Amino acid sequence: MAHPGILRVSGALARLAGILLGLAVLVGAPSLASAAKGPWRGQVLDAETKQPLEGVVVLAYWNRYRFSLAQLVVGHQAPEFFDAVEAVTDAQGRWEIPKKSFPFFADIGGPFFEYYKPGYAQWRYAGQDTAEWRQLPGEEQMRKAKEMALAVWTEEGGKVELPPARTREEQVKMESFPTHVPVSKIPLTLNAINKARSAFGLSPLGPPAQERR
Repeated sequence: MAHPGILRVSGALARLAGILLGLAVLVGAPSLASAAKGPWRGQVLDAETKQPLEGVVVLAYWNRYRFSLAQLVVGHQAPEFFDAVEAVTDAQGRWEIPKKSFPFFADIGGPFFEYYKPGYAQWRYAGQDTAEWRQLPGEEQMRKAKEMALAVWTEEGGKVELPPARTREEQVKMESFPTHVPVSKIPLTLNAINKARSAFGLSPLGPPAQERR
């Protein structure tokens, strides 16, 4: 599961949002212009102990969307890979990805985030697996999840939790990563996944044939 740094909307609203953001960059509006370029920050906690987790690989990636006539038929754009950056949490479980430049007027979505550490299962936002959270209406859960996603732009950063993986099935869930991202761009992510696979006697993952050429 990935969470977006910029929450995309569809159709005309998406195009309007892109135009407004581009204009904000050109005229130097600080809030929108700086948010589009980072930096992005966060903290990763153990879901059970609530203590910071060191050595978690944080993967941030961006998609590029290009207009095509097919979009008018199917109603959406298939994403292309644009870029990826990895970071590793420190002793306080904190990470930061520095500012990043993007081409003017390009339709870039993201960053989207994934978190990996051998011995841990799939991540979730801090506080999502509580009785209080489960009692919230669906719309309120969605609103809070959006706030959590956008927190990566704040000084404090966003918080996520990793639950310990006690079964092979739980550990394998951690292995999912965006298949359109070239593994040559995510060596730390691939290393974390393969360490987890090795612990269960599974063969390591590698780049697909087209990337080995």
